[in-house]
Amino acid sequence: MIARCLLTLLLCLPCPAGARAADTLTVILDWLPNPDEAPLFIAAHEGFFARHNLAVRLIAPSDASTPPIVAAAGHADIAITYQPQLYLLAAHGVPLVRFATLINTPLDSIIAPTGGPIKTLGDLKRRTLGFAVPGVEEVLAQAMIASAGVHPADVRLVNVNFQIVSALMTRRVDATISAYRNKEIYELRAHGMDARPFFPEEHGVPAYDELIFVTRRGMAGDPRLGRFVAALQESTAWLLDHPDQGFADFAADYPAQSSQLVHTQWNATLCRLDKSPGLLDNARYRTFGAFLAAKKLIPAAPEVADIAVQTEPVSGGAAP
Repeated sequence: MIARCLLTLLLCLPCPAGARAADTLTVILDWLPNPDEAPLFIAAHEGFFARHNLAVRLIAPSDASTPPIVAAAGHADIAITYQPQLYLLAAHGVPLVRFATLINTPLDSIIAPTGGPIKTLGDLKRRTLGFAVPGVEEVLAQAMIASAGVHPADVRLVNVNFQIVSALMTRRVDATISAYRNKEIYELRAHGMDARPFFPEEHGVPAYDELIFVTRRGMAGDPRLGRFVAALQESTAWLLDHPDQGFADFAADYPAQSSQLVHTQWNATLCRLDKSPGLLDNARYRTFGAFLAAKKLIPAAPEVADIAVQTEPVSGGAAP
């Protein structure tokens, strides 16, 4: 009886400092778990989110096109999407803002088998170029082709519907724009085919962020986001110091991703991670918006302040 009374008393006492419930955040990934989101998985596994009093739920979407729409509708707090996609969404009135960056270089590249006819982008004249996503990828491809002095109409674009590796290996296309420099090149090599990459930022396309974190406009000032950015920044720094341990953590949580190929892709991704994810390069965003507008992909470049904000990392230990 005495023990039961003591237990009841303890349950009624206020939580001690540092023991309050963590604040929750729901994050919709851009696709299935993969090395691109490495800092998120490490922040969860190694406790960086918990250190900033956050309980972060990571959700893989059933459809890769839906994450930003889900966040804009308020059914998730945060979504991972692509900087080019942000401009298209803004043009359609979707109320989203970028508040942090995950990968701050393009990942898309044109790749061609080294044993094939494409040695330079100029060799694409009267050849076939595969793509997977209509719209942005076509614009990137056309700009890159034009930078080599080839009229885009002289290259036949073929929708390979994400069958990038098989389309190259079966010679269905001579090259493809939809290959990620940290993924498909290594997948091809695993199948015995080496490939030559051509990078957008070196061939007529302004540099841009591949993967960004967005939230609905009304949540842009939420104090949890500064703590999320702090955890992300610490996780990235730890990951760069401990890449193999990071992969071991990832493989333990996601056994389907534990192959040697994924390990290679993991290591190829680390140099692309943004070490200061909350910082915003206004000039870079203006330049890329102007590029998309000039290519008629959007009606006009939006004001940067309407689509992106800078987020300072904020320490988020438990309240005293």
